[in-house]
Amino acid sequence: MANKSGTPLQRLTGFVVFSLLAGLLTAGMVVPAVVLATGLANATAEDLLQLPTKLEVPPPLQATEVLASDGSPVAVLAQDTWEYVTLDHIAPVMQQAILAIEDHRFYDHGAIDLPGFARALVTNVFGGDVQGASSITQQYVKLVRMQIAQSDGDTDALNAAQEATLSRKIAEMRYAIAMEQTYTKAQILEKYLNIAYFGDGAYGVEAAAYHFFGTTAAELTLPQAAMIAGLVQNPSTTDPVNHEDRAVARRNVVLTRMADPAVGAITVEAARAAMSVGFDQSKTQPFNVGCANSKYPFVCDYLERAVQRMPEFGSDPASRLRMLRTGGFTITLTIEPEAMDAALAAVSERAGAIDPVIAVTASVEPGTGKILSMAQSRPVMGLNVEEGETYYNYAVDAPMGGAEGFQAGSTFKVFTLATALSQGASLGHYYDSPRSLAVNGPFESCTDVFTTRWQVGNFAGENNGWITLLQATVGSVNTYFAQLIRDVGVCNTVKMARAAGLHSAENNPNTHGNDLIEDWHYDVVPSFTLGAAYVSPLTMAETFATFAARGVHCDAIIIQDIKRSDGTTMTPPSANCAETVNPEVADGVSWVMNQVMYGGGAASGRVYGPWQQAGKTGTTDSAAAYWMVGFTRSAATTVAVSSDNNSDFWNDRGSKSIQGLWLPSGRQIPWDSGGTAGPIWRAVMTALLNAPGRETPDFDPYSPISGSFRNLLTPTPSTVSPTPTPEVGGPGGPAGPGGTTTTTTTSSTPSTTPTPSGPTPPVTPGESTPVTPSTPSTPSSSESVTPTTTAP
Repeated sequence: MANKSGTPLQRLTGFVVFSLLAGLLTAGMVVPAVVLATGLANATAEDLLQLPTKLEVPPPLQATEVLASDGSPVAVLAQDTWEYVTLDHIAPVMQQAILAIEDHRFYDHGAIDLPGFARALVTNVFGGDVQGASSITQQYVKLVRMQIAQSDGDTDALNAAQEATLSRKIAEMRYAIAMEQTYTKAQILEKYLNIAYFGDGAYGVEAAAYHFFGTTAAELTLPQAAMIAGLVQNPSTTDPVNHEDRAVARRNVVLTRMADPAVGAITVEAARAAMSVGFDQSKTQPFNVGCANSKYPFVCDYLERAVQRMPEFGSDPASRLRMLRTGGFTITLTIEPEAMDAALAAVSERAGAIDPVIAVTASVEPGTGKILSMAQSRPVMGLNVEEGETYYNYAVDAPMGGAEGFQAGSTFKVFTLATALSQGASLGHYYDSPRSLAVNGPFESCTDVFTTRWQVGNFAGENNGWITLLQATVGSVNTYFAQLIRDVGVCNTVKMARAAGLHSAENNPNTHGNDLIEDWHYDVVPSFTLGAAYVSPLTMAETFATFAARGVHCDAIIIQDIKRSDGTTMTPPSANCAETVNPEVADGVSWVMNQVMYGGGAASGRVYGPWQQAGKTGTTDSAAAYWMVGFTRSAATTVAVSSDNNSDFWNDRGSKSIQGLWLPSGRQIPWDSGGTAGPIWRAVMTALLNAPGRETPDFDPYSPISGSFRNLLTPTPSTVSPTPTPEVGGPGGPAGPGGTTTTTTTSSTPSTTPTPSGPTPPVTPGESTPVTPSTPSTPSSSESVTPTTTAP
């Protein structure tokens, strides 16, 4: 057998080399090339000469606390599980245990334990493996280097900080010397105990005490402290949750070491008593960190995605997320818990988590963009689809964690209404609106004039005859709005929606954008007025909040306040509020939608009280989704109840109609949009409108504006036909029998809009002195109208 200690000459050479190296290191000098030439380290002189003399210590990793607008807890976010505590909040027995097993002479030697290093060096040089003998300071240096590498996402640096080489040891020694010139021994011990990994996701002694024993670092007992101290050597193989026997055995090693006369931290009797204590698995505590464990997991997820777009948190999305989870921030959100809870209860009452139907709602504050609530009928974040878990936030756009969005039905008629008002159309403007109508154009896109084959039908096939713009909006008449979008222009209508804040829920895979015109070309889709685009509920709430705020659009924002761990503040993202829609146009939309709340499909969702409300329902083709959007001056809320396109439930069915559908959970979907989405809207808005301190002013009076609107493409009678006023209160949108059927064939036509043949009447009803229905009243071009204020 080979002599491990070597010949006397080898031993002498090793001693001389070690003495030289140790002396130079303790003097804080660089390592000379003559030492490296002995083969003691796998590094070059240049490598070590480039080492800085001081290691910059990053701030301690700390979890971020997320709060609701009232200060109540929402989530704790952490890269792992960290909680920094000062040394006076760490039990003395815990300090004694870690020193006994890792570096019992810590307070007596310098940055390097020279006798220990000498023993390890001789073994390493003469046939042994690289050994430890690292002081607490050296171990702390290693952990700091690992933390820096992880924060930077530098895999090479992370590997270098852990490689089993003498060059790494030498680098650690050099940094350790500088470390002890900057910090006291107590400070280094405190930092070490807060950065060390103790297994099963527990970083830092406070997290370990909570996780393994359900206590704090300050309250640790001797057997508990000894077990935690024993974990630091091999945390992945000795933690008591997964390896109880190994953890107990390792704890006993620590207790034996503490009772060793060379250490003298405890008596032998105390060690024996502690060894008799078993580990109680029932006292272990889960780490309730991360969005999946949040009270509102999808709100939390939206926050994380929003932060990944903030340059203040880092140079790229990954580094920003790490900073969020380790920076110890306190972030206050804009959401209001009472509205959140009301929303969650309302959507869950309409659809169960396991149902093939999804109910979603989102609310935004007009004029600020603050997200007030966001909820869905699948409230649990997870992978168990059979239990109704999901990682999709159905309220938001796909890039922010959502799915593909939903078509929104007749709620889009509001954009055509707003476009007409912006061009000076009267609310008394008439079209003949039969049960079915071919509206083939010509239509104006943003680049051309085109024709298409478009057969439009009204809900349930009702024949409305000659009706006004106001009547058509209250009754949600498809054949009317098909003619209106032709006359005001498809491009103009889509631009109006875009100005109010609307965009697609998905990015175009080719252009990677979500713009309605540039990326999705809805300016050549006349059925846009009937809700052809796929949008998210949050975007719809944000868009309709623009009308509530008299034309001021604000981006939806989730962050109200950000505080750093040192108490300083960080500026949250701006809502970028700006006037994008003419205030008079917004007032007109509010006035008309207020009438809908009292005589149209949205009436079933109206909140009982003194608040002026505006709303519109929508149903998609074949009743695959029901919507309600609406607002007051202080809150805008969207509700969507839709079939789940990804559910196997629909595989053997001819359509995805949810109309009157009995769900697997035992619930039944009502037969119209107002009865389905309305109660959810009412529940959320009731909570918001009754919130303490919320003021809800009335809508501004509507004064019609003058403009260039002329219905050149539609002949109209000189007298009004005796067709009765259509019944209102039914669901809006092209749903059910007689719904919209669209076949589009686009063809280029001359760039000028042709004037159709046929007689032109001398008086156009609605443009001069219109004949108007008795209910509701219609404003003329010279009068201001205040929305209905009478409570039901």
